[in-house]
Amino acid sequence: MEANASTDISLSTLHSVPDATSLLKALSENFDLPSICSCHYFASGSADIFKIDSRDANWYARINAHGIRSQSQITTESDLVDRWKQSGCPVTAPVRNKQGDFVQSYEAPEGTRYYALYEEAKGHSLSTPNPNQLRDIGIALANLHSKADRFPLSKDLPFYDLDYCISQSLGRISAFLHNRSELREFSLPIQSVGTELKRRLSKLPLESFSWGLIHGDFIHGNLKHHESSGHTIYDFERIGYGWRAYEIASYIGHAVSHRIVRDPRKLFQQVAECFLEGYESIRPLQNSEKRSLPDLYLMRRIWMTSVACSQFANWGSSFLTASKWKKKARNWKQWEQLYANSRIFD
Repeated sequence: MEANASTDISLSTLHSVPDATSLLKALSENFDLPSICSCHYFASGSADIFKIDSRDANWYARINAHGIRSQSQITTESDLVDRWKQSGCPVTAPVRNKQGDFVQSYEAPEGTRYYALYEEAKGHSLSTPNPNQLRDIGIALANLHSKADRFPLSKDLPFYDLDYCISQSLGRISAFLHNRSELREFSLPIQSVGTELKRRLSKLPLESFSWGLIHGDFIHGNLKHHESSGHTIYDFERIGYGWRAYEIASYIGHAVSHRIVRDPRKLFQQVAECFLEGYESIRPLQNSEKRSLPDLYLMRRIWMTSVACSQFANWGSSFLTASKWKKKARNWKQWEQLYANSRIFD
C-alpha cells in the first residue's frame, strides 16, 4: 500500500547555520572592514565561528547559539574583555561597530542570535610548553586576575562554585544518562565520583581562597603564542566568577590529562611548579589552594561534561556511545584515586 505523503508537518529549528556570504555582507555594512574581504565557516560548538580574511588583518565572528547565554551576558563579556585590553592585558579585542557597540543580533529560525567580532590572535597554540613558556603563561594569567580585581561586579555572569559545577552538573548529567537506556549504567559511578569530590572540597577553607572574575576556560587551546608578541588569551565565552585556583587547575590539569605518560603525578607537579613560579611572582597562593588543584580540575571536568550534555547536538554523535561514557567514568575514577588527598604540594 502506498504511503500518504504529509505536507502539513511543522518542525521547530534547534540550530541553524548562517550563510557566509550574507554574514560578510552584514558585517561589511555594520563594521569598518576593508573593501575586499573573504568569509568562511571556521568552527562549531556552542557558537558558530566564522573567519574573516583581508590582505592586512583577520577577524573572527562568533555567533552565539540561541538560548544558551543572554544578550546581557554576551555584552558583559565583550565589555570586560575590552577593559582587559585597555588595561594592557594580552587579550584579543572585540571590535566596535559603526554605532560604537560590540554586540549585534539577527533573527534566526530558532530565535534571536547575538554575535560579536574579535581580532585574530596571532601565533599558534602550545600543547606542550617548555618551562619558560609555562612561567610566562602563569604571569599572563596572574596579571589578568589582578586587573580584574578592579572591574565592577557583574550580576549576569555564572559563579563557578561547588553547587554550580558539581551539584547542578551531576543533576544534568544524571538526567541525560537516564533518558538513554544504553547509558544509564554509567550514572551511578559518575555520581559517586562527583559526590566524593564535593565532600573533599567542602573540607577545605574555600572561604579564604582567592575569588573573582576568571576566563572560565583557560586551557592551551585558548592561548596563542607568537615569537615576537608573546602569549595572547582569547575565547572568553565561559567568563564568570570563581576561585582563581580553579582557573589555574583548568590549565595545568588539561595540559596533563591530554598526555600519555608513565607518571602523571610527576608531570602534574612539574607543570604546576613552572606555572606557579610565574603566577606567584604576581599573586601568591595559599598551600591549601595548591593542594586543591587536582580536585578542582576534576570539578571542571564534571562541569564541562554537563555542558556537553546540555548541548550534545553540537558535540558529535560519539558523545552518545556507551564506550565513551565507560572511558569517562574510568578516567574520572583513576584521576580521583591518583590525586585524592594528594601531598604533591607539601
